Amino acid sequence: MPLQGVEIGAQNAVALRLRRGEVLYITDPYGEQVADLALYNAQDWRDGFSPGRTIDYNESLRLTRGDVLYSQRSTPLARVVRDTVGI
Repeated sequence: MPLQGVEIGAQNAVALRLRRGEVLYITDPYGEQVADLALYNAQDWRDGFSPGRTIDYNESLRLTRGDVLYSQRSTPLARVVRDTVGI
């Protein structure tokens, strides 16, 4: 059963496992929070998110809708499907 409406308090964390095709929505209800996001390859937990490869492969410092988030081994981990912030 999918999680719905999980609220993460300030200075707290939660771990979720997403399957292919599932969508994670991140919402800041107060408009002033900063969120950290850690992504790992479910097939090999040593293969984590790489900001450097993601920037290189998307050819941009600013990610937006359609951009892919890549791992240290160039594995596509996630895709930005919506961006309401824009920066």
